[in-house]
Amino acid sequence: MMKNLKVITIVAIIALSLPLSSFAQGGRGNGNGNGNGNGNGNGNGNGVQAGERMAERLDLTDDQQAKIKKLRVSHLDEMNDMRNKMGEFKAKKRTMADADSPDMKALNSLIDQIANLQGDMMKNREAHRQDVRKVLTAEQRAIFDADKHRKGGKHGKRGGKGQRHNGNGNGNGNGNGFRR
Repeated sequence: MMKNLKVITIVAIIALSLPLSSFAQGGRGNGNGNGNGNGNGNGNGNGVQAGERMAERLDLTDDQQAKIKKLRVSHLDEMNDMRNKMGEFKAKKRTMADADSPDMKALNSLIDQIANLQGDMMKNREAHRQDVRKVLTAEQRAIFDADKHRKGGKHGKRGGKGQRHNGNGNGNGNGNGFRR
């Protein structure tokens, strides 16, 4: 009798938690309006990738585009490795911090590793940016630099992704929005 009650209780808990987790996941939607938590967010409106828009704005030659693409692929590989390591660090930190009696020395050491990795990621991003700048002419660099500052860094450049604040981003085109 007690065993059946435990099984029923576990099944009920699982059944009740499923709908909650599905709401937490968000989803895809059109980026043509105010975000409403249903995945609506910013869309670039023309289906053009950010690299293609940059190539058009800067009037890059085919050779410049090829060099920048090669730099980007290498940079993305390095950053993906770093992001994966960061995810591992953060998961380990959560586990350690939630222990009944956390080892503060080990926890602080892990926090230092996270801070160092964040610094390495920033250095990597800036090194990539400087490598791209070396491929550009003086006029192209001026536009590239002004564009970075005008758009507010990486978040301002991303078309097609909704804001991370409960999907409440303003849509400005017909691109796909995605709320994480």
